[in-house]
Amino acid sequence: MLFRCSYLALVGGGDTPAWQSNQVVVWEDHLQQAVCQLQLPAPVLAARLQRDRIVVVMQTELHVYTLDRNPSLLLSYSTCSNPDGLTDLCPTSSLLAFPSVDSGHVSLVNIAQDTRTQMRMLPAHSHPLAALSLNMQGTLLGSASTRGTLVRVFDTQTCLLLYELRRGASSACIYSISFNKTSSSSHLLQILKHSMCSNWRASGKVGRLLNTVLRAAPLLFVVLGVKTQ
Repeated sequence: MLFRCSYLALVGGGDTPAWQSNQVVVWEDHLQQAVCQLQLPAPVLAARLQRDRIVVVMQTELHVYTLDRNPSLLLSYSTCSNPDGLTDLCPTSSLLAFPSVDSGHVSLVNIAQDTRTQMRMLPAHSHPLAALSLNMQGTLLGSASTRGTLVRVFDTQTCLLLYELRRGASSACIYSISFNKTSSSSHLLQILKHSMCSNWRASGKVGRLLNTVLRAAPLLFVVLGVKTQ
């Protein structure tokens, strides 16, 4: 969904899809009609919208198009295998984060510019990425790997590691990372509490993680969906 707008990026799926899995339809919900459509060479795993850009993610490629009735290709990047369609586009800037060609690395690029020569490669993890997220201002990047033991936060300008939180020693699936709007720890306890359900571990390691966040990192984020294997 486009930030503060009625535009939705739709991809076909399910048992009786309205569109094919390699199509992206930008839908104007107020007018109840399609604004534009894209046909891609492979199934689309994710799509992100900005005021004048469409970001489309496939398993080993990421494309950026203009957002208009006749979209044109602006930028194209190769990635490592990305079956979950990992990417994040900052809603208040043009910073885009996505997996690099090297597994466990993150690419940062400003899609409002011709940024191929300005792309930053960030060696985030030694294992493949499982989750990544930018804060509202585009100044921080949170990431986790498929091992699920560490959550790291980087400065997107310098690519320096700011915080490293150890969730535990055993492997786990981290499904989502998100920052609050001000990237502060206010209301962190309440959000974490509501994110847990009966078959998820709400104490022990998660409790220690929360204590670490509140003590050491007032700018850190909320981790949702930590499920032990």
